[in-house]
Amino acid sequence: MWFPPKMQDAIEERYGSKQGMLKHFWFGVLYRCGAYRRNRLSAINYRPKRLVFVCAGNICRSPLAEAVAAQLGMEVCSFGLDTRGNDKADARALAFAESYGIDCSEHRTTPIAEFVAEEGDLLVAMEPYHLKLLRQSGVQVPTVLLGLTDNDFACPYIHDPFNTRLSFFKKTEQLVVDRTKALVAYVKK
Repeated sequence: MWFPPKMQDAIEERYGSKQGMLKHFWFGVLYRCGAYRRNRLSAINYRPKRLVFVCAGNICRSPLAEAVAAQLGMEVCSFGLDTRGNDKADARALAFAESYGIDCSEHRTTPIAEFVAEEGDLLVAMEPYHLKLLRQSGVQVPTVLLGLTDNDFACPYIHDPFNTRLSFFKKTEQLVVDRTKALVAYVKK
């Protein structure tokens, strides 16, 4: 689908890509129609012992969320649904984390096959498609969507910033930081 350059620029700035824009609106509509209710933080009826952050590659969103939650005193881990394992976090994610005084330099990707669930885990996914992949993999752990931790600005879809411009990458990482802080505050109360 072709867009005029200014419109394409605006889409990439706000949504990361055309696909990101479509998914943002599609999953937003589904959410407003009642989908993902059980994946809201308010649907969890226990205090998690460990937060397990999940994204596609385990190099941009989940390592930052893991580090933020750890810095706030939570027991944490993360894994990727489509990663080979043992890779470092994305250089932009490392730089963003460092600007917050968070060190992610020791992070290495973990594939889902190496994840071992523990009693009291809460999986925190970044987008609805991850819910489907987790179900298909047989993981039987309660799961919430990180974007649904804030009732005022709830959005079930946090776009993968891996192949996006730096300004969108930073915007996404800021959203991950803010939603992770809200998540930790909620589970600690």
